[in-house]
Amino acid sequence: MTTERTRRPWLWRLAAAAVLALGVTVYLDRVFVPAQLKGRVEAGVEAALHCRASIGRIHYTPFRGVWMRDAVIYDSDGSTPLLLVPRLSLSVSWPALLRRGQVVISALRLHQPELRLRYRDAGGFNLPGLSSDAAAAPGSGPGLLRLEASGATVRLDVEGAGEFVASGLRARARAAEGGDFILEAAGLLGSGEAQAPFTAAGRLDPQGRLRAAARMDELPVAAAALLARLQPLPLSARRIGPVFASFRVADGRFRTSLQAEIAGLSARGSGYDFQGEAEVRSLITAPLSEEPTTHATRIRLRRARLDVAQPPLAADSIAGEIVLTQDGVSAPDLKLTLLGIPLRLRASLRGWSDPVYDIQAANEHVELAHLLRAAPPAAADLRVRGAGAFLMHLHGKAPALLASLHGGMVLNGDDELQGRWLAAPLQGLRGKVEFSADSARWDGVAFAYRGRACRTSGRVQGFREPQIEASLASDSPRARFGLVGRMKNGRFLISRLRGESPSTKLDLSGWAAAPAFDLSGKIETSWTDLNFLLAPDLLEPVRPAGLGGSFGLQGSVSGPLDSPVDWRSSLRFEAEHLSAWGLRAEHLAFGLEQGQRRLRLSAVSASAYVGTFSGAADLDFSGAQAVHDTTFSVRDLDLACLQDLPALRSKRLSGRLSADGRVRGPLGDLWDLSGEAELNLRNGRLLQFPLLGPLGDILFGKEHNNTVFSEAEGALRFARGVVSSDAVDLRSDQMALSLSGKADPRGPLDITVNTRINRRILLPSLDIKKYAARVVGNLGILVVVRITGTAEHPEYLVVPTPLNWLRQVTDFLTGGG
Repeated sequence: MTTERTRRPWLWRLAAAAVLALGVTVYLDRVFVPAQLKGRVEAGVEAALHCRASIGRIHYTPFRGVWMRDAVIYDSDGSTPLLLVPRLSLSVSWPALLRRGQVVISALRLHQPELRLRYRDAGGFNLPGLSSDAAAAPGSGPGLLRLEASGATVRLDVEGAGEFVASGLRARARAAEGGDFILEAAGLLGSGEAQAPFTAAGRLDPQGRLRAAARMDELPVAAAALLARLQPLPLSARRIGPVFASFRVADGRFRTSLQAEIAGLSARGSGYDFQGEAEVRSLITAPLSEEPTTHATRIRLRRARLDVAQPPLAADSIAGEIVLTQDGVSAPDLKLTLLGIPLRLRASLRGWSDPVYDIQAANEHVELAHLLRAAPPAAADLRVRGAGAFLMHLHGKAPALLASLHGGMVLNGDDELQGRWLAAPLQGLRGKVEFSADSARWDGVAFAYRGRACRTSGRVQGFREPQIEASLASDSPRARFGLVGRMKNGRFLISRLRGESPSTKLDLSGWAAAPAFDLSGKIETSWTDLNFLLAPDLLEPVRPAGLGGSFGLQGSVSGPLDSPVDWRSSLRFEAEHLSAWGLRAEHLAFGLEQGQRRLRLSAVSASAYVGTFSGAADLDFSGAQAVHDTTFSVRDLDLACLQDLPALRSKRLSGRLSADGRVRGPLGDLWDLSGEAELNLRNGRLLQFPLLGPLGDILFGKEHNNTVFSEAEGALRFARGVVSSDAVDLRSDQMALSLSGKADPRGPLDITVNTRINRRILLPSLDIKKYAARVVGNLGILVVVRITGTAEHPEYLVVPTPLNWLRQVTDFLTGGG
């Protein structure tokens, strides 16, 4: 009984204590804590952040302490949530609260908070103004020892760039000596598969100043878009990382600096396109606060490219540093290639809405070969060796920037220019070329050409449809050429191309536009000057002819440069003292008309040292093989002038030839010609042989014993290499030969040779030996010869015809035919 009585008071005491504890807990949870903490926490946050705050519910339990649900901090407009905390727990100093009514929080834990930031061009970030008052800064009270956040999310909505998300954030803050807080954080930047982990660490002092740093291997696309949106240029990148960032909050301002490796940097806008295909290194600083955003971005470029529409410029191989700020952009020292020229550039741009440019480019050593990289296709065969100095300066606003352009190119005398159209390089180029926005000029630019000192001057006015004036002069020999023209609709219109030298006169006009041209006028020059002016490969087709003398050309010609058979022309050609292929002519003239892949030579006339020539030719290039149809007429041509021709290989040609004929067939194939010709030769020496052999030389002497054929006439026909004739007669003082039949140099022969007495053999002569030689010498050679076989192996059949001889004598004496 005693034991039971002893235990019952303890049970009642425990029950009473439990009821009391429960009552105190309920009182604290339902009455005291909400009454004492809710309003004070909301008021403290609002005083510190200058924004509205609200707490949905606040509770207390002995095991979890004080905790809250649905805490919300609103942004600067007072109605849109900035920070949402579904649940947070805190540790309160009860003695300070009960004795002095002061809220002292020693620990704070946030569970799955969400921070919603917005950035607008007009109003900046939706952050409230931070107070510099230490007592008002959240967490800056003397009792706060630690702060933790788990499962946090940060959303940043940037106008024009979309939403940026950081999720899974874990953060810790602990008190250090002196009242500072040591901060640590980690999480994921980005959303979906494009997430990148990061780590951060920092320090918060009692005055609310924050210093922190973060690192990540790669910046997600959304974060890169955010950084690009904050710049004056619409930058983008293929990859940004690794990234090192630092943050600072002081005096109500938030600052951040960023250092990163950037690959594939690009920027596009109205009138420009920038590409940094290689990796670049940049340093970015961007202060952010309620005030207008300021920033300074340093980007170190390598192998970048910039294309500008107006003025039309392209710069590549850009390397160096550029600085972007809210006031403009500057480049203290860039290396680049502009218009094919490697340069060092200093440039600046002040103001973004109405920018003012200042660009200076120079290089003391520019390889001239780089100039041809930007040259038109027509200059593709040019080759340049040497170096010079280049300078350029532009200053002003974009619409009129090009108007301020001025600069120059200095040639130092070690340069050389070669080209397919030049017979020799231009060497020792020396002088200065100056240019401006719409013109270029040069004066006294000197060079040497095949040992001759030359100089040139000129100007170009306007670059879109330029007007060009240029002159070229040489003192030894004295010569001068002048060109006046202009570009229009892609054509170079030649108003005047004139020149003169001791043996050359030139006067042309027309137009040229690669790959076509249309010229008219006249040229008078010598083949020697033409060999001097033109490159050897251009003269190679006619070099074997050994051309000499002078010529003149007048008329017009047009067509594609690379296809002479398609030219259209109407020309008159005249040459004096012409020599070619061993032939010489005092004068040669002909007309040339070409069109629709057909060429006609007409009114051909030539006068050699002895004799004249005339003719015409039609050449057709429209088929698979070029063919021609040529007529000719030769009068009294002295064959002695042909004896040096390699094809004839004879030193004993003589006589005067007259011929008329027509030949047709493919060009370049002598074995496939067809045609006909009539020949007449006088005073020649075609064949010579003794009539009676050595015995005749003894009886009559060599002079009277020789037979020499000095005349020939007849008609020939040609058909695919076969020559045929009904009668070709060769005559001497003693006898005549009549040839008929046909001969194929590559096939069979069928030729008949009839001999007969020349009637003059029977005429009396006072020279008894000569008369006797005529009569006696012909008694045994009046024969008919039949030639068969081939040209390489001919066969002869000889038939004597004494009756034929008697018949000819009888006809002569009786006056018969």
